[in-house]
Amino acid sequence: MEYKERDLEDLKAKIRNYRYDDFNLDSLIETKEKKGLKVGVAIPVKNEEETLATLIDDIRYKCNGLVDTIAVFDSGSTDKSELICYERNVPFIKDVDAANELGIRKIDWKSGKGMNLWASTHYLKDHDIISWIDADLSLKPEFIYGIVGPMIEEDNIVFSKGRYYRPETDNRVTRILAEPLMSALFPETRDFADPLCGIYGGRTEFLREIPFTTGYSVEVATLIHSLNKTNSENIAQVYIGGLKNREHDNRYLGKMSGSISFSLLKLAEQYGTLKLSDKVSANIIQQITQDGIEFEFVKEDIEDLFLPAMKTTEKKAKLEQLALVVGY
Repeated sequence: MEYKERDLEDLKAKIRNYRYDDFNLDSLIETKEKKGLKVGVAIPVKNEEETLATLIDDIRYKCNGLVDTIAVFDSGSTDKSELICYERNVPFIKDVDAANELGIRKIDWKSGKGMNLWASTHYLKDHDIISWIDADLSLKPEFIYGIVGPMIEEDNIVFSKGRYYRPETDNRVTRILAEPLMSALFPETRDFADPLCGIYGGRTEFLREIPFTTGYSVEVATLIHSLNKTNSENIAQVYIGGLKNREHDNRYLGKMSGSISFSLLKLAEQYGTLKLSDKVSANIIQQITQDGIEFEFVKEDIEDLFLPAMKTTEKKAKLEQLALVVGY
């Protein structure tokens, strides 16, 4: 599919834009109670013991009355993350247990943030709204109420994406890779100021109807699928203030960039924008050096697997369980 320049304005998403200070926490709690809504916060983790306890405690203290449930979804932690959750009576769901419960073969999933977010739509399915937040952040309450605010106040908003201020050097993958590639392949995403923001959420029923990816590309995948699934007027973008993510080295960012770009190409093929050659590889070679003279060449697997909508997965799992019971 080719886009003519004059069509680009029409392709841009006509999303609803908010600021966190458009909302008042006490008023949101009152409206939430009147509407009988239930809000869950899902935290994806892998070895986040340094910040996890404080994050859980802060959510409970700073968002008391707004958040009904906190649950942690794990990608194979070997630290004290599980103990921290146990001590605070917070559910700690391991990805391997989620996969087993849903009847997903290991060949069809990988550990990663996306797998954790996807699993949260199963374990929090009795909640009306799910808000996702990364475990390595120092919580400001607006990170939660800014995201859920549009969905509590406006019945038509089904997906809410955060955007925030941070130093330019702290936003390299977004500015150098994600935005240019998404702008070229998915012009309708151009209204989103920070497509990789990990603070976002949606109405649970809506999230259970869209596909996910297993790893780093989950933010761009859920955004693109959401724009395809509903009218852009039903999607909110919320400025949630300033934050600074943990700094990562170039090898980490390189693998992250590879996964995002590979998934974007696969999504573009899925939506009919381009056709990929079978020579396109799901592996990259990274050049690692300590002194700038001698290099080590490291092969990295960058493929995030695609996970079907949770409703579809649950239905399949139920049918398979029924077949076992009746002997088929």
